[in-house]
Amino acid sequence: MDWYQDYNHSTNGILILSEDGFDRIALGDPKPDPNIGKRIGPSTGMVINDAEGFERMGYGLLDIDGTYRVTLGLDSDRITEGLVLFLDDLTGEVGISVGDGGDRIFLGKASAGHGLSSLPDPFQGLLFRRDGEIVYQNNVAKDE
Repeated sequence: MDWYQDYNHSTNGILILSEDGFDRIALGDPKPDPNIGKRIGPSTGMVINDAEGFERMGYGLLDIDGTYRVTLGLDSDRITEGLVLFLDDLTGEVGISVGDGGDRIFLGKASAGHGLSSLPDPFQGLLFRRDGEIVYQNNVAKDE
């Protein structure tokens, strides 16, 4: 459990615990880190966790080295992001990602080589993945 000690467990705001002591709702600045890993930067917003303290929904303004990313995420019971709506001020990425694991649909805009599309060219459009492999793409940015 030593790895868990480095996580941010505090918040300035409201923290509602279950009768078993698990965080259920956190509304704060910053939000505590989820129990599965550290956030990539401090995040102001709200998190709703399941009965065992695993994050299932969150809305936040994430500060990454002074640049903001706004996200709304709904997580599956397999601790993966099922639906994410996001906007990144630094990179200009904006979109929605829906799926489970390697099966994912992305609708939005991503820069060349960004993990959202993993394509060598800028992307703006619709992308389908099956088992992590691209099975369909309509990239209007490439056609410009």
